[in-house]
Amino acid sequence: MALARFPCEPAWFGRARDEMNASMEVKVLNMQPSPGSSEPDYVRVHTEPEPFDDTVVLATIERVTDRAKPGEAVTQRVKTLVARQPMPADAVLTLAMSYAARKHIPVVYADADVGAAA
Repeated sequence: MALARFPCEPAWFGRARDEMNASMEVKVLNMQPSPGSSEPDYVRVHTEPEPFDDTVVLATIERVTDRAKPGEAVTQRVKTLVARQPMPADAVLTLAMSYAARKHIPVVYADADVGAAA
C-alpha cells in the first residue's frame, strides 16, 4: 500500500508511514467492536470535527486489551495513546496502523468516517 507524501508532513508522519509499510499486515475495520466478539488486543480510533478548522479532525487513539485472571471475569484495559489531538484525517489512520503494526496488534477498529477520509 503506497501512501502519498505531503509537502509539509510532520516527521513523525513519514516515520509512521515507513514503519507501517515495513511491518506486519494490520486489518482496519470501519466499525466499533462488539463486546465478546472482538480481538483481545486492538487499537480503537475515534474522530470528531475540529470546530475552528475544517482541514483537521480531533483524533483519539486507544489501545484496548482484555485481561483475565484465573477465576475472575475478563476486564478491559484502555490506554489512551492520543487524546483529541488535531491532525489531518489521513494521518489518524496512518498513525494508528503504524502503532498496531509495531506492537503486533492485528486489528484497528475505526469510526466509519475515519476510513472514508483516510
